[in-house]
Amino acid sequence: METPIRLGRVRKFYKDNPDDYIEIKEAILLDFYINDILLSDEFLIVPDINEEIIIGASTLRKWRINLDFEHDQVIVDPSLAKLQFSLHLSLS
Repeated sequence: METPIRLGRVRKFYKDNPDDYIEIKEAILLDFYINDILLSDEFLIVPDINEEIIIGASTLRKWRINLDFEHDQVIVDPSLAKLQFSLHLSLS
């Protein structure tokens, strides 16, 4: 289990009106797999959220992840898998 990191500045995400917001005080660095490709990124810890995890637009751009809604698929740039394979071989 990873240890949450306190953010230097509290972030507020506003809901429907200015008096209704969620305060984000911590983040965590996590490894995760999509299509057997190991990825890593920072995730904000959001209290009282209904989802286990939400991958944001910055993570999608960073890892060149595409969402194919027509075929209900998540596509990761295959060059990332090649890069990981070559890094693994060079570290072995």
